[in-house]
Amino acid sequence: MLCLELGEDLAALAAENCRSYPGVEIQNIAFEDWLLQSRGFDLVISAQAFHWIPSEIVYAKAAASLKDTGSIALFWNHYPKLNTAFRRALNEVYKSKASRLAGSVKTMPPEELVKRTVEAINESGFFGEVVVKRYPWSEQYTADQYIKLLNTYSDDLNLAEDTRHNLFAGVREVIERFGGEVNRPYLAVLYFAKIKR
Repeated sequence: MLCLELGEDLAALAAENCRSYPGVEIQNIAFEDWLLQSRGFDLVISAQAFHWIPSEIVYAKAAASLKDTGSIALFWNHYPKLNTAFRRALNEVYKSKASRLAGSVKTMPPEELVKRTVEAINESGFFGEVVVKRYPWSEQYTADQYIKLLNTYSDDLNLAEDTRHNLFAGVREVIERFGGEVNRPYLAVLYFAKIKR
């Protein structure tokens, strides 16, 4: 198994965690910069990352790396739209503290994201029928854990430091007001398609 990781620290962590698996190789490189191994792989897997690479590069390069019987498996966690008092209060914090994030992709209904992803795979012309599987799950977070989670989201990290600080303070206040913990639902979605040759 060959794993590509752009982040130097994450690549080092992955290499450490996979040390007991001699068949796993971690390369600290962007997919775009990776030297293509044409038709060398049975499966290309990407979790939460495929959309960061320009579509004119990512689908063609993924397809070129696959054997004639190969497939892609793309995973994302989507965020079901909720209309609860907690979610409305959180949305108000985003509107007042970081308005440009209030309409981000995280607020788009999951089925719209699924539709767009299937369309993108189909429009690439490299893959056959897309099989979509949905796996709902949830996680309970304290205010500290939720703020730590937000610190992993690029949209939040790209905010100016004072904006991010004010946003996170507002998020913390909402969580504390609603009992100190938040149950966050997710929808993990798998998109699987075989290569067309």
